[in-house]
Amino acid sequence: MPNNSWCYWLLPLEHSAFASHALNIHAQIVRAWEHTTVQYIEIADEASRSSPMDPILLDQQSDLVRVLISAPIMYLTIIFAIRLSGKRATSQMNNFDWIVTVAIGSLVGSGIVLKGVTIIEAVAAIVMLLILQWMLTKSVLHSKWLSKLVKAKPVVLLDKGVFCEEAMRSERVTKREVMSAIRQKGLVDPQQVQWVILETNASFSVIAKGANEDQIRALEDVDGIDAVPQVERAQTS
Repeated sequence: MPNNSWCYWLLPLEHSAFASHALNIHAQIVRAWEHTTVQYIEIADEASRSSPMDPILLDQQSDLVRVLISAPIMYLTIIFAIRLSGKRATSQMNNFDWIVTVAIGSLVGSGIVLKGVTIIEAVAAIVMLLILQWMLTKSVLHSKWLSKLVKAKPVVLLDKGVFCEEAMRSERVTKREVMSAIRQKGLVDPQQVQWVILETNASFSVIAKGANEDQIRALEDVDGIDAVPQVERAQTS
């Protein structure tokens, strides 16, 4: 509460209009302060009563029943949908395959746990994603333009023991990551390696020295390898 001791000096001037006005303003301030304090206490009490601590183990039994019912349904639906759409549905051959896989996992979790997402909604979204993926992969088979648009090309990061600095900067890959890929193949020196290739699914392919450069058709679509004649590249692309 505001202190009114500051007004004591006005007492000799109690017959003054100024003193009377000042005391009146002080009284109004005190009443407003008290009213605001009471309102704040009432609001705080109401908030504490209406917002109890969130449950830790179990909120409502109905939520547990929902999970027990929706989880098997979502599980069987995913198995059935993937069986119909083929192995490509959960593969990681390209970036968009990985995106679909992650999105399906998120939708399954939402359909099981979230109250605002029904099982039918989650299933419909999953089926729509699988249909779109199936349509896209089918279209890529018949359109080179679409294939280049949605599919990244493999890139050489190490060529005959020499790091391709520009390609590594473009793909944001460090030498340590390339060296780790080399070690995973049982090699200990970059000079033992013919090529290290960053594939379209972000994995590394390590090809040791000794490969026949006259028969490397599997490398014809890789950026940075020029051993395959351009005529043969055109025929096999």
